[in-house]
Amino acid sequence: MKLIKFIAIILFPPLLFLLVMLFFAFNLGFYQKQYDRIEAMQSISKTNAVLQAQGVYDYLGGKTDQLASTYTKREQLHLADIRNIIFYVKLATSVLAILSLAAFLWLYFKNGIASLLKVLFWSNIVSLIIALILIGSLALDFSWLFLLFHQIMFRNDYWQLDPSTEMLINLFPPQFFAALIIKVFLVTIIINIAIICSV
Repeated sequence: MKLIKFIAIILFPPLLFLLVMLFFAFNLGFYQKQYDRIEAMQSISKTNAVLQAQGVYDYLGGKTDQLASTYTKREQLHLADIRNIIFYVKLATSVLAILSLAAFLWLYFKNGIASLLKVLFWSNIVSLIIALILIGSLALDFSWLFLLFHQIMFRNDYWQLDPSTEMLINLFPPQFFAALIIKVFLVTIIINIAIICSV
């Protein structure tokens, strides 16, 4: 019994984060707002950025296997790496969802709604604490997470792109990902608070 509760509490925070992240990662509306800022900072128009981004999203989402010929070989290889990572992220999200659902259903049928709500409460407390700590750290300095993520997830240096010759780094600069991650954590925190207050 205690093991199932512990598993449910531990699984929920990464599941919620991944679900929110995947939602915004493929939300073109979010990116369009970011491109307003990019257009002001770099020599790339919002219209061109959105068109280029749509092609990247279609490729990363598996809708097409073709990339624009404007991307260099390094950019194409890097995008292929990202596509593989996204596949495993989606797979991990599915596994977490199945395990979490199984744990919550087991608790509900074995101990009733009160036990389920108690576990849901504490799982969101844990998620909220983690999110607050991470968003506080990111607000101070995002570069450490950006660098750490790439060093862990990629076994090559294709992610180290040259902004003077390669479009991808201009299309998706580091500050772009900083805005994305902060947005994900803020939404996660809002969901955590809403669930905590409702149970």
